[in-house]
Amino acid sequence: MKLKLFVYAAIIALLTACNTEQKKLQQKINQTEASADKTNIETATALAQLYEEYAEKFKDDEKAPIYLFKAAELYQNTGTYAKSIELFTRFAHRYPDNEMAGDAMFYIGFIYENMLGDAKQAKAAYKEFLAVYPNHKMAESTKQNLPYVGKMPEWTKQLDSTSNSSEIEPRDTLTQEKTQ
Repeated sequence: MKLKLFVYAAIIALLTACNTEQKKLQQKINQTEASADKTNIETATALAQLYEEYAEKFKDDEKAPIYLFKAAELYQNTGTYAKSIELFTRFAHRYPDNEMAGDAMFYIGFIYENMLGDAKQAKAAYKEFLAVYPNHKMAESTKQNLPYVGKMPEWTKQLDSTSNSSEIEPRDTLTQEKTQ
């Protein structure tokens, strides 16, 4: 009987301690969200770290997927692309049925293509995205654009060649006005 009582007391103490830690971390997140300038790399990174910490410590909490996704977005916005890809990947694997899981997988390809210029990784990520989420809102445009990942469109090549042409001379209007 005493052993049962001890076990119950230990469980209650553990749950209370976890609940207190969770509340403290939630308060810290709320305070940081209220005061953080998300365009400032340092404050955005601090907030992303808090989101990630919460998502890791309280994986089963309803806020965990939201915070993990927000952390990945903040890392992307601050140029910490490897960390962003890591968190989007973790999100997609941990919460595959979440409505944002497809978005997370799409963003992985997007970051590889547009931020890192890694066409090979982008194509692989986009193909995985299409295999897992063929009915996602971005699936059709991704299918259409996949053959062009890593290739410069023809019209940009024309722009590039004309910008290097010696036929186009810069015009200095101030100099022309002074001589007239």
